[in-house]
Amino acid sequence: MKRVIFIVIYSWTLFTSAQETLLVVDNLRVETQVDVYGIEQQVLLGDITNNDTVAYSDVTLTGDVLNAEEEIIGEAFGYIVNACGVALLDDPLQPNETAVFALPLDLYSEFEGDAAIPET
Repeated sequence: MKRVIFIVIYSWTLFTSAQETLLVVDNLRVETQVDVYGIEQQVLLGDITNNDTVAYSDVTLTGDVLNAEEEIIGEAFGYIVNACGVALLDDPLQPNETAVFALPLDLYSEFEGDAAIPET
């Protein structure tokens, strides 16, 4: 049984001078993946597009995991990744470029279970 949860990506860490955030997040989905230790873990995957005229480097995504009552039930932290799921820490997100990101979900123990993105 999957529980419907809301995941709020609330901050990007961008190390560039004063700029507007013109990054768009799309195609969110939760998948179960095996981590480096062989343990299954739920991961929020999505696309991030740079609609700005400058490149963004050192992109870090963090977020809170919310239930239907908007209570925080976990957290997520991740990066832009390649096709193998390896974090691309040194590759800037170029203007008009779209990349995939991955945020492993860390649900607090009292809320553990399958997660899903609500359909809109």
